Amino acid sequence: PIPPSPHPTETATIASISTTPEPAPDSTTYILEPNPFVAKFNTTEWISFHKTQWQTRAQNAIDINEKYGTYCPKTVPMCPPLSVDDEGAIILPNEDVLKAGPTVVCNETGAGGVLCGRGDPWLNKTIWPLLRGPLCASQNAEQGAKYPMPTELAPYMDLGYDRVDPTKSEDAVPFDGVQGTSNTLDPKKIKEHFLKFEAMLEHYYEGLARSLLERQIAPTPDDPLYGPMLRAYSDQISRAILRATKAKADGESTMTKMVIGVLGDSVTSGTDNCYYDAWPEALRRQIAPLFAAMGIEVEIRNAAKNGGWNLASQMLCAHDMLGVSDRPG
Repeated sequence: PIPPSPHPTETATIASISTTPEPAPDSTTYILEPNPFVAKFNTTEWISFHKTQWQTRAQNAIDINEKYGTYCPKTVPMCPPLSVDDEGAIILPNEDVLKAGPTVVCNETGAGGVLCGRGDPWLNKTIWPLLRGPLCASQNAEQGAKYPMPTELAPYMDLGYDRVDPTKSEDAVPFDGVQGTSNTLDPKKIKEHFLKFEAMLEHYYEGLARSLLERQIAPTPDDPLYGPMLRAYSDQISRAILRATKAKADGESTMTKMVIGVLGDSVTSGTDNCYYDAWPEALRRQIAPLFAAMGIEVEIRNAAKNGGWNLASQMLCAHDMLGVSDRPG
């Protein structure tokens, strides 16, 4: 059961911030209001352009799998011709040679048996990047030239990340969320920020943001628990907003903190990439300027562990791994 809000009257005054309307009491279905910032770019031409690119990418994947998709049977030509220079480094064939398909069996490649599918699968690490990479790069360039990220949405994507040297990245400046020169929150401004953030994701994911991202959430939108789950999230965030609003009214200089605890395994913990690029920290960077506009500092406690830990075992230790909540009183 969802605990009732301790401030039902006050919560009602900020309900307009939500981008997802509340369902009727006897309904679990959410009817989403149109996003005006999505409507600006989500044209028939834009959709058709992306569909054409998707079809090209799909055919590219089929071609690669047909030519190189079998796992090194040794007696069947599966590898492109490779050679090694005087220092033993692999000389990669050009794209045209790769497109022609395999011509030699795996154990006849230039560096012996470790390159093409045995021990360290060379196919996965080289064929795909060299054949898929140029296609993706050309499509990205075409997309950027014809349908760049709208100027009004760009600030919601470029959030202080330094692509040359990530160690120099800094959190983006908080978005404006107050009314004029006063120190009170402006719900209309806050809602507009979130609508633009949603539109940025929709543009980035080529019109598939909602369908792709909702698959990663359980319960799913067709589950009866989906509505109550969103209400529970909304209730918790509303409480944080109310605390931030009270702190501003009381003239406090410190920001209210909203803590998000994260459990998971290797992908969540950041294995095989930098912690800075793991999704919990990426999420914090993305939502930090949005919530900072409301006087809320976002802290994400990442207690994920490498090794495929199941949720049940982690939940038993969640309190010790993530710490207590920051709820006052």
